[in-house]
Amino acid sequence: AARRPRRFAEIGATVAATTPDGYCGAVAALSRFDFTADLHRVTAPALVVCGVDDPATSPEENERLAALIPRGRYHAFADARHLPNVEDPDRFNALLIDWLKTVG
Repeated sequence: AARRPRRFAEIGATVAATTPDGYCGAVAALSRFDFTADLHRVTAPALVVCGVDDPATSPEENERLAALIPRGRYHAFADARHLPNVEDPDRFNALLIDWLKTVG
């Protein structure tokens, strides 16, 4: 966040502008969306990324999702929360490029 304060401010403003009803509706919709039984059918490589300190999903939950995908790979950023791609874009992009080289 300290490296990209402007971007974090933009994201924060977007989240703050979401009404409580809108946020609750999104959370309710996501809570009903369970696709884990179908993950074994994913044929494309998949990279599951999370932050260790993510308040929304646990690293264990994300690691389990990656394990259910036949060509899934899991990576957790030790010093990130919910948006590691925004919190540390350089490290995220390096990870993504490295992963793309292995699957391409």
